Amino acid sequence: LEASTSDLLRKVPLWIGTAGISSVLINRLVSGVAAVSDAGSSQSRADVIAIILSASCILTGLQWSSIKARQYEQVPQAGERVTFLDVSLSEAAQREIQWTFEALEGASTACGLVLFHGGKCVAQFGFASVRKQGADAAIGPMLQTMMSKDKGNYIPNLKVYPGRVEFDYLPSTVQALIMQPLGDEGVMVVCSDTIRGFTKIDQSWIATIS
Repeated sequence: LEASTSDLLRKVPLWIGTAGISSVLINRLVSGVAAVSDAGSSQSRADVIAIILSASCILTGLQWSSIKARQYEQVPQAGERVTFLDVSLSEAAQREIQWTFEALEGASTACGLVLFHGGKCVAQFGFASVRKQGADAAIGPMLQTMMSKDKGNYIPNLKVYPGRVEFDYLPSTVQALIMQPLGDEGVMVVCSDTIRGFTKIDQSWIATIS
């Protein structure tokens, strides 16, 4: 729906320009004014201005129609799906974390969530590495930096990011991820199976629920 609306809006200047030029020609035909008349007349000057503006709209519409955001496909995930919750978490905390992942997975391209608190992994949902996951996941220097700065970070294309080796508890097929601090002692990692998979709205939502 969002893509079709965007395509429709790109064509609006094209329609306006076409309608403008058509109106000038129809006006000439209906009024009986010759197609080529005295350039010094007010009618001719008005027609020239209308045609220039309409042509500008048409060119703008053609340019907008040729610009389309690249669409990336979802990548099937390797590894395995896990549901890990540390025994130290209260039942209320466990329910809240599980609800958070289910909401993210249902409303975005999120395919995994990892939660660190107090220097250890306390929760992991979704796809995880077969070799390391859950309690074996270790918090790396990038996540430590996020917590110290209390500022999140979005990596839209994890494949080209040198620090991706830090996230060895995630499948190698993860395409993008968000690192969101949870105060001074916690940080949440939300990963996506699509390059640039998180929109601005997704990022704001994740920052809010954290």
